[in-house]
Amino acid sequence: MNRDQTSSAAQEGNTEKNNHCPSLEKCQIWRDFSSNTKFFWIKQYCQGSKQQSCARAKCKRETGTVPANLLPNGSLLD
Repeated sequence: MNRDQTSSAAQEGNTEKNNHCPSLEKCQIWRDFSSNTKFFWIKQYCQGSKQQSCARAKCKRETGTVPANLLPNGSLLD
């Protein structure tokens, strides 16, 4: 396993070990939500079973940036 593969595997393992998205603390989408709404999204997408399908994480991996209004389920806020 080369260095990049080792780093990637460590990051993936870290996500599973801590059971939360490594971007959770710095994700900008949560600043616009009330605590109840935020809790729902975080439990589902940042700490839960839908973590691998988060549209924000996918966009970040593929483009390096994330639109401010992109929700984890792929919907856009108005």
